[in-house]
Amino acid sequence: MALPIMEPWRMENPPARLEMLSFFRGEDFHAHRVPSLCRIAYPAFTRTVVGEIASAQAVGFDIVLLSFLASIAVADRGKHRVVLSNGSENSLSLIMHVGAESGAGKGRALEESLNFFRQWEKTACQKIEEENKTRAGKNELTLARIAALKRIYSKGFDPEIAEQILAERAHLLEPLRCPHFLLNDVTAPAYMQELVEYGVATRLESDGMPLPAETMRIVNKAWSGESCRRTRLTMPDGVVHDPFVVDLVMTQPEFFHRHISDPDAVASGRLARTLVYLYDNADFVPQQPAHELNSEIRKLFYDKLSELLRYSETESQTKTLILVERDAEQLFHDANRTWHEQCHHDGYLYKVKDFGERMGQHALRLAGILHLAEHQIDSSIKINAETIQIAINMTEIFASHTFAYRIKDYGDFNKRCCCDIMLFVLENNFFEVPEVVIKQALRKKYKAADVEGALYYLQQSGHLYPAHENPFRPKQVGRPKGRIFRNPYFEPGDYPY
Repeated sequence: MALPIMEPWRMENPPARLEMLSFFRGEDFHAHRVPSLCRIAYPAFTRTVVGEIASAQAVGFDIVLLSFLASIAVADRGKHRVVLSNGSENSLSLIMHVGAESGAGKGRALEESLNFFRQWEKTACQKIEEENKTRAGKNELTLARIAALKRIYSKGFDPEIAEQILAERAHLLEPLRCPHFLLNDVTAPAYMQELVEYGVATRLESDGMPLPAETMRIVNKAWSGESCRRTRLTMPDGVVHDPFVVDLVMTQPEFFHRHISDPDAVASGRLARTLVYLYDNADFVPQQPAHELNSEIRKLFYDKLSELLRYSETESQTKTLILVERDAEQLFHDANRTWHEQCHHDGYLYKVKDFGERMGQHALRLAGILHLAEHQIDSSIKINAETIQIAINMTEIFASHTFAYRIKDYGDFNKRCCCDIMLFVLENNFFEVPEVVIKQALRKKYKAADVEGALYYLQQSGHLYPAHENPFRPKQVGRPKGRIFRNPYFEPGDYPY
């Protein structure tokens, strides 16, 4: 929808302010409805658990589904990999950014998962603390023997006594670490510390903020499975081999749009690794939780998470590979080839090429998570064509949300800036507004140069025009206000907007 050339100051009857407000509010680049995750036929276990939680908590199915997928990935903690016949491996690292209005049920959608992880962590810590007390007692006895041997060694410097001291030191036991599932502090040092200590960094936030830019640089490497190194003066150096991350953050739509349209984030490739989804509650009527969650279905869900966590705590460092059936792999390659062509031949994905190039990886990760949810860990069943097709459909829906809500090029960016300027002017019903006031009002979203470009376009389109110098206007004092623009839709009086 292009901004029309109206030149209203040359018209006898320019459009009313409320009419223009309605026009610019409609210029939001996503007035059409985008596909929903609700319309896919999911496997039995996923459909049963997600459907019951959504019904009991009175929350939309799709927002619960996103929480469910992230919870399965958190419980897996990087133990499984999806591998193709050519040997390429894909971890189940997952990054999601979800936008939803207040009252949409973001907290209720995550309630069951957070309760489970909280209780599991508490129970595990109690056992580990008891074990650490036993280890501390054994270490005290070992240190006492070492002290006695040191006194003997200091008298004659007997090399056999020195060997006994070294042998006793080898018996000292390291304290066990309590499991730590979910992060709160997401600064880059804290995030890196989590990866160094556990090799895993996971977060489930029902009303959080996107990761800072410095942290996202770490997450980019971890999502791809690249080794990370920490070099700091205040703590020992650390190397993370084969890191694993899961990050699900749900935010208000305003923060959602701001994050996924940040030009720096797009240019850095951070958003190419992120599955974005804006929850559309137009057809959903908020209400109180309908009934108590079915105890049998809750047990099924908790048993699945417990099974994955127990397996992730095994000492083996070998990753368990999830294989893909031949016809399923062919289906995946066909879809991946189509996405690649749409990225490079002015197709549907051309303007979000960074995301389109990684859609194959996203599809394999989603297929792996769905496969884990449906089958036992020690099962030899491969990912079938049905699961791959579901993952492909889900990935295309995420691509639709990326295409619909992200600012894709400077033309879109300039159009969005024009709309925000006019909404600011119209909502405040300015008659004349200085350029510096507009720049200050929009400084958190746009640079001064971007505002200047949008103002030029608005002048050419006739939505604003420069005010002529008034010889009776008082001389400016203090900071220069720059150009002054006149609003042709000004309405005298205090009208609601």
